[in-house]
Amino acid sequence: MYTGSTQGHGGGTTIVSYGTITGFGSVWVNGVEYDTRDTTIRIDDNPGAESDLRIGMVVRVDGSISGARAGEITVDGAVKGFVEQVIDANRIVVMGQLIQIDNTTRFENGIRPVAGNRVDVHGLVAGDGVISAGYIERKATA
Repeated sequence: MYTGSTQGHGGGTTIVSYGTITGFGSVWVNGVEYDTRDTTIRIDDNPGAESDLRIGMVVRVDGSISGARAGEITVDGAVKGFVEQVIDANRIVVMGQLIQIDNTTRFENGIRPVAGNRVDVHGLVAGDGVISAGYIERKATA
């Protein structure tokens, strides 16, 4: 999780925050609520809506410290591909990458993926290179 700021040309201070969505009523990232009025949302380089966001997704927020306003929210998936192996209830392998699942991991429609499912894993990379999944979304197509 990262939050940084820079002084803008017009005297305003801009922020960049990177982390996991933890709530709504606007969008909460890293424990900070960002006002999403007039926010541009991008998912996989395509326009999105706030209703497309899910708790557990990892996002980058570009905005303003003044009023904690989000100018743009970009969804950043960690890995996309087929589930190659379900090791146990807490670990799966997607595209050769080990994914750690815990009791905070959320699944699209509450359904855990099985071997052969195409998924988009949202999470943060731990120090050992394992992705700690926050949200796992099943995809019908590439």
